[in-house]
Amino acid sequence: AAHAIGDDERYRAWLAKAAESGEEIRVARLMTEAEMALTGHRFDEAADRLDVLAASGGRRHIAALRLSLRAAQARGEWEEALRLARQLLKHRALSPEQAEPLIRRAHLEWLRRHDHDPEGMARYWKGLPAEELRDRRFVEKAVPLLRAGGQGGLAREALENLLDKDWDSALARLYGVCGEDDPVACLARAERWLGHHPRDAGLLFALGRLCVQNQLWGKAQSYLEASLSLDPSVETHLALARLAERLDR
Repeated sequence: AAHAIGDDERYRAWLAKAAESGEEIRVARLMTEAEMALTGHRFDEAADRLDVLAASGGRRHIAALRLSLRAAQARGEWEEALRLARQLLKHRALSPEQAEPLIRRAHLEWLRRHDHDPEGMARYWKGLPAEELRDRRFVEKAVPLLRAGGQGGLAREALENLLDKDWDSALARLYGVCGEDDPVACLARAERWLGHHPRDAGLLFALGRLCVQNQLWGKAQSYLEASLSLDPSVETHLALARLAERLDR
């Protein structure tokens, strides 16, 4: 109650009194302290209580693992957050729907922090479990990070694998940025997809972008205009404007 009304002095006094009760309520006391510290945004204090709990084997409790996950997220410890989210998922303490955004966020934060290390980024990506690479929203957000970190080839491979298995217009649109290393091969791959998805605005946009990279100006304009007729997005208008500027039109 003291914690709920923000009476820190009384809150600390009651915690001290609880500590006098000894080992009988030690786990419950540490759990309560950690939870209240998290609620009060005192994340380092929460982590300290959870570390004390872990030293005595208390972190095996599902409730303690949940608190540890919250503390790791709040402190930006994304590798630890990833480990805990996977552990809770394994024990069915998190549903796949609950775990997926946590795991996705942890991976994206890792990639952002290591964009200066292309080799490390490649090792990390290749070590990801196959089921986590099937998270389409994760791959969509990871592609720009991989390209910025010098791993455009991995980004292209991830998109191609997903698109070959299960079509997604948003991912197809993103494929338009993947032609830097081999624009001819990327264009050929995208044109094969077009036979199965002739009215997909995202794919038509990607084809327009790839044609620009291959300096096929007329085809680029046709594809972009076709995409625009299906989905008048700002991005497609801008792509056509840049093409016109390049051609002094």
